[in-house]
Amino acid sequence: TGKDSNHGISAVKYSPDNKSFACAYVNYKICIHDNSLDTKYKLISIANKHSAVITAIDFTVDSQWFQSMSFNNDKEEVICFATESGEPLTSSSQLKMLEWATNTCICVPSNNVGMKVEDPSRIVPWCSQLSKDQSLLVVCNDSGHIELYKCFDERIDKRMFRAHCGTISQCVLSNDGQTLITVGKMDLSLLVWDLRQTVPEFYMVAK
Repeated sequence: TGKDSNHGISAVKYSPDNKSFACAYVNYKICIHDNSLDTKYKLISIANKHSAVITAIDFTVDSQWFQSMSFNNDKEEVICFATESGEPLTSSSQLKMLEWATNTCICVPSNNVGMKVEDPSRIVPWCSQLSKDQSLLVVCNDSGHIELYKCFDERIDKRMFRAHCGTISQCVLSNDGQTLITVGKMDLSLLVWDLRQTVPEFYMVAK
């Protein structure tokens, strides 16, 4: 639990300028804190528009905005908030102008890549990440499957593989997009995948 809530924590993220961090709780609220020991990590704002547990958070490059993702009845919900006030952004035109420092919210993988991920084979997508060059999207679901989407101009290549025996709670791509780390919620294992292979190989680092 966090200092401003008696509930469990579901996601955390530092802002790119390192001046604040976001902490999401299982009661669907996000607290933004000042990242300074001098202020004892004081509370800056609270965002509370979600209707389900938040699983991912992204900040904009300038740290002025953040987006968060939750699942309500197996449908993704992504909401954008102002960092200073916690108020939601309602202007769709302004939202399109934002540049994200990371892309881990599935509904909005990128403003620049025409990659729409809709596949009935997915059960519930749990976490995702877009590579820095925006050519590779990883989506992990609660059945332990990993979906890998590669964007080649007008064509999208998809691969699916599995090693975890249940929900994948976290996934992190390397900066060069050649390796992937996944963490299993049920099996408590940490796997490192070599994405250079046609059929990715994995190495178990922790269990």
